[in-house]
Amino acid sequence: MTRIIILALGVVIIIGALFLANCSNPLDTYGQDGPGQTGPGIIVDTVIVIDTITVVDTVIIHEPDPGDWQTVCSILRANLNEIVWLFCNQEGLFHLEFAATAEREFSFRTLVVNIDGEEFVWNPTDDPVFSGEMYLQEEASIRVMPNPPCLLGHEIEICLTVSVP
Repeated sequence: MTRIIILALGVVIIIGALFLANCSNPLDTYGQDGPGQTGPGIIVDTVIVIDTITVVDTVIIHEPDPGDWQTVCSILRANLNEIVWLFCNQEGLFHLEFAATAEREFSFRTLVVNIDGEEFVWNPTDDPVFSGEMYLQEEASIRVMPNPPCLLGHEIEICLTVSVP
């Protein structure tokens, strides 16, 4: 009987140590290629809130060199209600180009694009590309949300291309 208790206690300690070791991995990877890195200068982090059905996709974009550009994409769907792109930039003028591709009929929805607190309403059915040059403050944030929220099976892929004019 004591052998079974000692064996069970040893198994619980080993499983606890493995669980603790698996939870210690960071979400972001800096300076190395890994599952959190999609390309040079782009770091991906997804935040999931368990008690609701909300998933926010967060991507950190580093400022491209003059004449260079960076593209990042994400998908809005029923369980992904918001995209947040955090831009590690210096204050200045940037060319932002959003492109949308809907998987199904998306005509009754619009997208709300919030760039540093300034909101734009964009209907991707009327114009699949939304672009312009904007003066951005340092460490700008860009949020994209569907209005109304997406239904199950109604996905839309949003790509953002950032360039320095």
